[in-house]
Amino acid sequence: MLALLAAGPATMTPASADPLAFPTYPRATVVEEHADAEAEEYEFVLSPVEKIRRELKIERSLHVTAKRRSVTYEMPRGTSLEAVIEHFESVLPAGQIRFRCLGRDCGRSNQWANQVFGIPVLYGPDAYQFYLAGEDAGALVSVYVIKRGNRRVYAHLQVLQPEREVAVAVDQRLLKALTGNGHAIVRGVTPTRSGEITAEDRAHLSKIGGALNEMQADAIYVVCHLYAPGDVERLIQRSGACAEAAAEALAAESSASFKPFAAGPMMPRQNESHSRIELVVPHRQNRD
Repeated sequence: MLALLAAGPATMTPASADPLAFPTYPRATVVEEHADAEAEEYEFVLSPVEKIRRELKIERSLHVTAKRRSVTYEMPRGTSLEAVIEHFESVLPAGQIRFRCLGRDCGRSNQWANQVFGIPVLYGPDAYQFYLAGEDAGALVSVYVIKRGNRRVYAHLQVLQPEREVAVAVDQRLLKALTGNGHAIVRGVTPTRSGEITAEDRAHLSKIGGALNEMQADAIYVVCHLYAPGDVERLIQRSGACAEAAAEALAAESSASFKPFAAGPMMPRQNESHSRIELVVPHRQNRD
């Protein structure tokens, strides 16, 4: 089960004291909240959410038995999406963030609102959404932020307290894809328009690098794809710096060999039109 539908009509109360003990956005209003009396089965989402042939597709998640506490907030009128994102990013230290996405990279807002959380008010344009998931003191914490078409901003904060300690492991599908197909997109890491890698993305890349230690015999190329308006040569230059930063982060806790490669906007892939980091092992692509 991904989430429980709230029972009864939503109520709005001032959020002067956050029910989850996390810092509350100033003057935010509680739309609804929930707390489990007993532990239940939950799926903690760690990837974009899509719907394919009427089925919900979640590439990476963690199934846990846990007690859930959640709060949905409505932000004061005039609050920007960026301000709310900045606020909730400060809740978790960079090293504890396990997945982060912004805008269309998160998938479909309709699926997040109605199928993951079961809270229709969280539905809005795909371009104006944000999701963050991580760990804090043994709990699994996630926050989903949406700016609706009426310009109102809502945030849904959820804390899962597992019955026993759970570590969010680095996705082993990436390792399987590299050893099998010779290439894999690093999900949850998105370069900025200028090609920068955020602190939380660097921390995530370091953990991925450590999981790739068994590929010491391979040269792993770190390709940065950047898509943005402007001069192509400048984009390629920026993607070079992006690839170097990503390769450095990957190597921080790894004995594998990472080589940066600048792609800029010159290597498009069908259904992947956003800026991204991709790992490539060339000789594994030509084994046939």
